[in-house]
Amino acid sequence: MEIPLVLRAKAGGKIIYAVSGLFRAAMAAILAVLAAALLMDGGSPGVGGYVALGLTALAGLYEERWTFDPSAGTIVHRAGLLFLARRTAIALGDVARFRVEAFVRGTLPGSADEAARNAAALEGGRPDDGSIKRSSHKRPYLCIVCETVDGSRYFIDALPARKAEALKRKASAIAEACGKELIEAYSGS
Repeated sequence: MEIPLVLRAKAGGKIIYAVSGLFRAAMAAILAVLAAALLMDGGSPGVGGYVALGLTALAGLYEERWTFDPSAGTIVHRAGLLFLARRTAIALGDVARFRVEAFVRGTLPGSADEAARNAAALEGGRPDDGSIKRSSHKRPYLCIVCETVDGSRYFIDALPARKAEALKRKASAIAEACGKELIEAYSGS
């Protein structure tokens, strides 16, 4: 399942890229329907019912949040449950650039097929788009990656290549807010 992240601009140039409120509302609605269904007969749900309720509640508490704060000079990533999220901080001075990378699942690294599919993914398509026979197992994605001066790479988000324009707009807004360059490339280049 793909959990959509939403880009929001805050006062002072801060940008938040996080799980949408719509996801949390949907999880709350699913939890309510599940609880109502389990409690409908008037009896207490069994162990399986309580496990299902607990897992649904935990899914609603999941957090994936990137905070790009130029005024504080940091990028902060939080991932995990709201009350147990792991936090990673990156100083903006350590960031070299942001990249939009193409990645096609199902291709052999370094092959001509991978290069052709990566190039098509950067354009938001597939090399076999006009073909009757498409490779269903070769799925193109675009990723936003933050690269630091010491060579570390931080994966921010990925979307299917057909959503290339939306992902590139988000990556551009993030790079602009941080005052860093944005480049487009194949994975590994």
